[in-house]
Amino acid sequence: MLVTVPIPEGWDPSNVGVYYVNPDTGEVVAMNAVVSEDGKTATFTTNHFSYYALVQIGNEIHMHSYGTQWNYDGNSHWHECSCGDKADEAAHTWKWVIDKEAIASEKGSGHQECTICGYKGAAVEIPATGDQGSNTSPQTGDSSNMALWFTLMMVSAFGLGTTLLYGWRRKARR
Repeated sequence: MLVTVPIPEGWDPSNVGVYYVNPDTGEVVAMNAVVSEDGKTATFTTNHFSYYALVQIGNEIHMHSYGTQWNYDGNSHWHECSCGDKADEAAHTWKWVIDKEAIASEKGSGHQECTICGYKGAAVEIPATGDQGSNTSPQTGDSSNMALWFTLMMVSAFGLGTTLLYGWRRKARR
């Protein structure tokens, strides 16, 4: 199939090239294009019409090629092209990882780790769980002075009884 494409105004026809860009692999292949005598079109032959680029030769052609390895910092991760451009940039997705389990007498440690790129955050100390060898039970319930509460209850009962008795006698006198 013979394909003819216009050359943009202002371009130097002697420095024009046509390139095929494979959409699956990103591979760039130069096509043998012929520029018309008037310098307004470029013509090339292909067996299928797909992704083509008309470029001025002498200008640097760069097709981004992002690696599969993740690059990262403390906040995010991304894939990077050799030119430094970033793609797929996103914040880390954290999970908690215990490196050393804390026991009664020894501290443990753990860190956060990104589930996407594997970046590991700073280690964090996990305090020891306490002395498990002791037979003391943990304190439960109210440890306040029960005599105080009993005295307050008796004073309240006396006050309530006195108020009721006073009211009953007052009614009886009428």
